[in-house]
Amino acid sequence: MRYAQPRMLSRPAPSTVKTRTNAELLEAARRCFIRVGFYQTRVEDVVREGGFSRSTFYRHFNSLDEVLAVLAESELELALADAMRHAEAFETLAEQLIAISLQIATRSSKWLQLYGLEQDILRSTNLLYVAAPDYVERAGRIIYPLLEAGLARGELRTDVEFPEVVEWILLNMWYLRYLRRRPDAEGYIRSIISRFVVPAVLTCAANDGCV
Repeated sequence: MRYAQPRMLSRPAPSTVKTRTNAELLEAARRCFIRVGFYQTRVEDVVREGGFSRSTFYRHFNSLDEVLAVLAESELELALADAMRHAEAFETLAEQLIAISLQIATRSSKWLQLYGLEQDILRSTNLLYVAAPDYVERAGRIIYPLLEAGLARGELRTDVEFPEVVEWILLNMWYLRYLRRRPDAEGYIRSIISRFVVPAVLTCAANDGCV
């Protein structure tokens, strides 16, 4: 299971990320992306929106792709935190993984649609790599404790490694987000997750018997 390889982008130095100007440029870009979409936004639009010069922009970022990657990284953190809050409401591993999967798929779809990226699967997949090449590891910090508890209860298959389970869940969520266009999207996505995605990592007992 592998994601598309990214077009490598340089990232801003850590010392610049938390500056006030940096944050204001990110917010200006976010407003532009929401208003006209990422593809229709130019650097000139962002600096005009934030009241800065082009030279100021390029002291903080190399390109709008880089800005988008930073915004995506922030969205990733929020999505993972929301996913964990949703999972905590359930007791079984199956229910927890369904809740996590549905939340990530739903939030990712809404965010990509908001920025006009929903139709571009290659760019949005590459964006994830650029923004957070350690995405599986980050998600694992949330999901691993649930897997450990599920394993102790006999709900998780013993022939799979934890990183494999996390990558399987994330791989499916990254593609299922495109089903948000359906009128009954949430119910349909939940059905797909509960029938085909989550059972692959569960024991027969946790999956209501073997087929």
